[in-house]
Amino acid sequence: MTGDERRITMLLYAADMLDAAEAEAIRRLLDAGSPEHLADLAEARATLAHLPLLLAEQKPSHEADTRLMERVRRTVPPTLRLAGDGEAAESLREAAPVGGVPRSRPLPWLWALGGAVAAGMVAVVATWGVMSLRLDQSHRAIATLQAALGDQVDEVQRLQTRLVSQGSRVRELEQETGRSRLLVQSLEGRVEQQGVQLASLTMQAGEARTALADVEATLVKARDELGSARTQLAATQREAEQAAEAVAVATRKSELLDERGLRVASLAGTDALPDAWGRVLWDPQTRRGGLFAGNLTPLPPGREYQFWYVTESGQKVSGGTFTLGAGGEAFLPLTAPDALAQDDPAKLYAITREPAGGSPQPTGDILVAGEAG
Repeated sequence: MTGDERRITMLLYAADMLDAAEAEAIRRLLDAGSPEHLADLAEARATLAHLPLLLAEQKPSHEADTRLMERVRRTVPPTLRLAGDGEAAESLREAAPVGGVPRSRPLPWLWALGGAVAAGMVAVVATWGVMSLRLDQSHRAIATLQAALGDQVDEVQRLQTRLVSQGSRVRELEQETGRSRLLVQSLEGRVEQQGVQLASLTMQAGEARTALADVEATLVKARDELGSARTQLAATQREAEQAAEAVAVATRKSELLDERGLRVASLAGTDALPDAWGRVLWDPQTRRGGLFAGNLTPLPPGREYQFWYVTESGQKVSGGTFTLGAGGEAFLPLTAPDALAQDDPAKLYAITREPAGGSPQPTGDILVAGEAG
């Protein structure tokens, strides 16, 4: 509590006007030796002691005097009471000197009256202090409430402003909603029309899919037939090529056999292929001929047999490459290449294995060889 509150409380404590709980709390503080409370208690007692001295002397009414004296008579022991009736006692009290000076007023009832008035003044002062404290607290509370009320008023004004703004915004949104509703209705009508068109298009698409499926089935069948035809054509072409080749070989053989002045050279297999054999028919005049070979082994993919002219100077000139026919036999038409000069004729004939397409010079072992005739 504040200093003023503490002093008023101590004044009420000194006047014995606190309730039991508050008085007990003050007694505990005084017993603990609190310097503030002890000083406030001394100040309160001094104030109460001087209160009677501040009162102006007044003579009470006869009725009040009678009641007071009756109360004193009841409280004073009989041995201490004055003899005689009330008027005699009153005369005696009035005549009694105080400090050698006769008094014109009775002293006991004055002090009793002063004590009562002093107690009343203490009560009034204490009550005034409490009321002043409560009034001050009320003023502060009212100021706080007024400030809070001002804040609330400002907040209400702000809310009203926002409400007006929100109302305008709500009206704008309602107008926008109305326009959007009209647009949605228009779109719904268009969607309904589009739905009818979509249903028609879906039906047409289904029919088109059915027709497309029939066309695809026909196309697959045509592709199968085309594949079979291509396979047959390829087989026929191979057969035709083989037949043409056989015809060409037969024709070449026939022509070769019809030529006169042929020289025949026999070729034999080497240790690498001992069962192989070969025959070279060669016309020195036309510089044409042919190679007959047999008992040659099939070659893996990417390999071919190659025929060579070995000249007297030791040059090796390619006569061409060939593959095997049925039964491991082969025929290779020969025509003297430009690299085979007439002044440097072939001395030997030889056959080797080479990469497909031939080699400029032999890279493999000689499989079949023989002297030129």
